[in-house]
Amino acid sequence: MNAIKTELEAAREALGKAGEGTKDWASARTQIKTLEQNLEKLAKERTEEKENFSKEIRGVRESVFKGQVDAMVDNLSGDDKALKDKLLFHYGRLAGDVNSEKEAAEKLKDAYLLATGKQAPNPLNVARGGHGGFAPKSNELPAKELSELASNFGLSKENVEKFSKVAQEKKAKKS
Repeated sequence: MNAIKTELEAAREALGKAGEGTKDWASARTQIKTLEQNLEKLAKERTEEKENFSKEIRGVRESVFKGQVDAMVDNLSGDDKALKDKLLFHYGRLAGDVNSEKEAAEKLKDAYLLATGKQAPNPLNVARGGHGGFAPKSNELPAKELSELASNFGLSKENVEKFSKVAQEKKAKKS
């Protein structure tokens, strides 16, 4: 493209030099016209290529986030097939390209609001927090900590074992 531009400039210079060199102005004008047409053609092709590349990039981004969006939709909808369909419908309807997981989550929150009329929980937290939760805490101390605590209060190991058995029996009777 740069070569055509330099040829065009050279032809214009040749046309601009009145009285110098050749007097064949018709061929110079024809040459300039063909070079300008070639330049316009190349510029048009470059614009089309840019558009095609941006479409391809957009497609790749969408495919990358599709898996993450599907996981977030599944976590938000649970077993409700109708809600899942509504979420996907509204997610597809909302305008804007998704360039990150955070943008996908925001777009999904809006889709959830449209689908249910309620504010959505953060889909990123729901999707990441779906590992089953934490084990419930017990009020009982482990044996090692219990024996250390008892020794700090001056109780013997035998007394700790005796009283811990009595406490467990009382607890079992209450429940």
